[in-house]
Amino acid sequence: MIAGEGATPKPGSLDNGFVTSNKDWDTRQGDYDGDLMPSDPGAIPGVGGGQGPLGSSVDGISCDSTMSNNYHVHAFVGLYYNGQIVVIPDAIGIFLAAGDMTDPNSPYWPNQELEAGTSSTPGCFYHIHTHDDTGMVHLEDPDPSGTPITQSLFTVGNLLDIWGVEVTASQFGPFNGLVSVYTSGQTYRGGCAGVQATPWQCQVGDGEYTQWSGDPHDIPLYSHEVVWFEVGTNNPDAQHLPGVSFATEY
Repeated sequence: MIAGEGATPKPGSLDNGFVTSNKDWDTRQGDYDGDLMPSDPGAIPGVGGGQGPLGSSVDGISCDSTMSNNYHVHAFVGLYYNGQIVVIPDAIGIFLAAGDMTDPNSPYWPNQELEAGTSSTPGCFYHIHTHDDTGMVHLEDPDPSGTPITQSLFTVGNLLDIWGVEVTASQFGPFNGLVSVYTSGQTYRGGCAGVQATPWQCQVGDGEYTQWSGDPHDIPLYSHEVVWFEVGTNNPDAQHLPGVSFATEY
């Protein structure tokens, strides 16, 4: 079982597999966060990902000064490469991320990217972003149309475009090989009772996955949906992929 937000990556995972030239503002050497620039390994050619500034957009998804709770759900995206889990970076979708901090609110998760900007340049948050490197993806939108959280507003393609990572049938960013995709199904799974008081109750269990046969960019992301990408060989089949625990109710 993979633990969700606020946890640490599974032991033995490959960290810093996505090398970004536009780092956040913390001081850890050799630590890579956030969206890819066009020249970074595995970036969408000539494009890269969301690099701000405030008010810019990717796929019509804007980069705003604050995050909205009008529509706010979470999904999980994971990656295997030749049998090894690859860590999904934090600060995807956060322009000028200020660096890791402990969430000042309960349950006080560590290693969170929660702020953006410098004293001279405002940062911003795309409506799809990651606060840590657990694979938990935040889907937050002001959504004036009032879409219920039981529905999907975004796709995996929106996430990949904001991240700036090139994904084809034989490539996931800098990782090359046959690409397979598995999902927990395109359905709402949120609404678990008492999650904040008793973390890790919202789970997608081992073996609840089926293979996606279409373009993964088209996968709609629902509350508590899990999407696994696999590249290369010696990766788990659908019955042996890890389950995922969500620490948030939706």
